Amino acid sequence: MSVALEFACWWSASVVVWLASLSAFSGHDLLVAVVCGLPSAAVALAARRAIGGAWRPPVAVLGWLLVLPWSLAVDTVRVLSLPWRPHARNTGGFGEVPLGPTGDTAEAAGRRAAASLLISSTPGGYVVAMDAERGTGLLHRLGPPSLLERRVVA
Repeated sequence: MSVALEFACWWSASVVVWLASLSAFSGHDLLVAVVCGLPSAAVALAARRAIGGAWRPPVAVLGWLLVLPWSLAVDTVRVLSLPWRPHARNTGGFGEVPLGPTGDTAEAAGRRAAASLLISSTPGGYVVAMDAERGTGLLHRLGPPSLLERRVVA
């Protein structure tokens, strides 16, 4: 991937994250996001090159993204209702889950990174650590596995 294209991808991601974090935005907010996205993209590009990271997410990510909204809604309700469900308070904890193939290839690292990011984006689970040699992750979850987690680890 050329440096310009990679920079544009990081810049786009920075602007989208900035705008998504606003409750409402105006033209000024858009201008600030566009300008502040430039140094953010430069740092992200430099950091990725410094660590030598190369990730190629699998096509399966598209299917995972389809169930993400449902998992977000269900996990949000499940987590917010915990105070009123005393029997469910002790159902969480740490566990090891398979996140993808072993090794440091771009495909293996991309699958593990995408799986970790998506599972951690729901309120019901968070990937605390990954083991590239075993292709597993240490997951802290509240309650039973979500639909997204079941799809990702399948």
